[in-house]
Amino acid sequence: MSLGADSTAADRQLVPDGCEVRAAHELGPLTPGVDTGVVPAGSGVVLARTSGARRSPQRSLALGLLMAVAMTQSVSDVASTATAVEIAAPQVSVKPDSGLPGESVTAEATEYGGCSQVFEGDGVDSDSTRPGQVVFYLDEMKLEAVDISGGSASTTFAVPDSAAPGEHTVHTRCDIDIELTASTSFVVETRVEPQGPLLLLEPTSGPPGTDVTAVATGYGRCPPAGLDDVGDGQVAFYWDSDELGVADVGDGSASRTFAVPESASHGDHEVATRCLGDDELNASTRFTVEPPIETLVPVPNVIGMSVEEATDRLVAERLALGQVSGLGGIVDSQDPPAGQQVPVGSTVDVTVERVDPQLVVVPDLIGLNVAEVPGVLAGLGLVLGSQSGDGDVVRSQEPEPGSLVPPGNAVTISVETEVPPDRLVEVPDLIGMTVDEAMAALTAAGLEEGNSLAGSGIVKSQEPAAGTLVPVATAVSLSLDETRTPWWPFAAAALAVLLGSALSAHQVTQPSRDRRWLRRHMRLAPGPSPAPWFDITECRTEMEPPTLVVRLESLPDGGTQVLEEVPRDHHYA
Repeated sequence: MSLGADSTAADRQLVPDGCEVRAAHELGPLTPGVDTGVVPAGSGVVLARTSGARRSPQRSLALGLLMAVAMTQSVSDVASTATAVEIAAPQVSVKPDSGLPGESVTAEATEYGGCSQVFEGDGVDSDSTRPGQVVFYLDEMKLEAVDISGGSASTTFAVPDSAAPGEHTVHTRCDIDIELTASTSFVVETRVEPQGPLLLLEPTSGPPGTDVTAVATGYGRCPPAGLDDVGDGQVAFYWDSDELGVADVGDGSASRTFAVPESASHGDHEVATRCLGDDELNASTRFTVEPPIETLVPVPNVIGMSVEEATDRLVAERLALGQVSGLGGIVDSQDPPAGQQVPVGSTVDVTVERVDPQLVVVPDLIGLNVAEVPGVLAGLGLVLGSQSGDGDVVRSQEPEPGSLVPPGNAVTISVETEVPPDRLVEVPDLIGMTVDEAMAALTAAGLEEGNSLAGSGIVKSQEPAAGTLVPVATAVSLSLDETRTPWWPFAAAALAVLLGSALSAHQVTQPSRDRRWLRRHMRLAPGPSPAPWFDITECRTEMEPPTLVVRLESLPDGGTQVLEEVPRDHHYA
């Protein structure tokens, strides 16, 4: 214990083990800073004086008396005029801090390093120290005395069955120094006894075949069955009124696992237990039997179908048509709705309504080949009616194109060839023409160009073909041969006319053979040839001469002169 901050070595004295330093105020005031207190064995005590103060004879006498008292008195009170050495107080803890009678509790006491006894040596042997013991108590009942090791001691005890519910005190003390003590509280809990046997199920619901564990509790008073009263009690388990089996009672409970009978109907069933040695000890609960888990399928959408179509679709999805309500033949609504998952075999109720048939637009058949008409009409749900005429192309029809008629309606057509209808025109022959000439011919016929042409070539093909009857404004596609130029057909035609004129000049039978008549009545005006020279010349082989020749017929009147190609066998010699 330090008694002053400015003490010197001359002021330090050794306090014997367990001695008490007590202030002797009756001997006169002490130097400020001097205090008293209990110190461990061998601690240094400094009796200090205030810096700068002189020690008087009276003060020296007081200090001597103080040391004498410290050597002879037991450890006791602590005065308040010196700074005491702080020593941690003993502690005790319990785990758990609450429990039922009979449960185990561990108590641990710490900070008991000062609980020891010193034995003085005889001058030969040195002093020795023996650790003390910590005595544990529950209230006033001694539990156990335990040796101290490392300043601590512990013990485990059972809560007495006689302990009343509520708060109790666990305390400890040093067996050498009864003032070294510690205490804490422990709460004895109230044991809740069940009112009677109970039965718990896990799970509490399921389909037939489900495994169920039944646990019966509160059967601690179930006596053995029979007259000998030997052994454990037994509990019988029941499903409705059928016994499931028997289980022995252990620690007041019994359990059994069973399968829900396959024959069990859907709904609640009673599961019961009974002590075989005492029928009054029994318990029961409920188990709900659910429908078996079935395969689920989505409900198809049958709205807009006929009843027959809806039935076939539902059967294909392993479902069935349920109640049909309403007037008509087309499904207007359904229950359950489309997409809902339902068990296989479920029924679907439908409501039907009367729906007017959807009208069909009559197609435009004019210009089609008569052989194509039945297929076009059938694709729209119509049929071919009467047919008049002996041609191959439809010239008129009834009803008119664009009319709305019910499905199955008949369409009458005419294929007369004498008078083409106003809306049909004949495709001109454009082969051999220039682009400008072909465009002019199409415009004159009321037709249109099907593809954009440019250049100075000659038309080599067309679609539709020449002579085909088509509606007005039909587009005609053309292709050009740009490797040929249009000037030489003119020259070839002119040369053919000149040769023909020279060969047949002697056959011209005019009133006179005056060449002036020919010059007056004939004029050669070369124009575009319908086709190139080699396109209209027919040859049997490459080595044979052509079968056609040019014939110029000069008439006696002022009419039109004829220049034509005729078979070789018919030309004039």
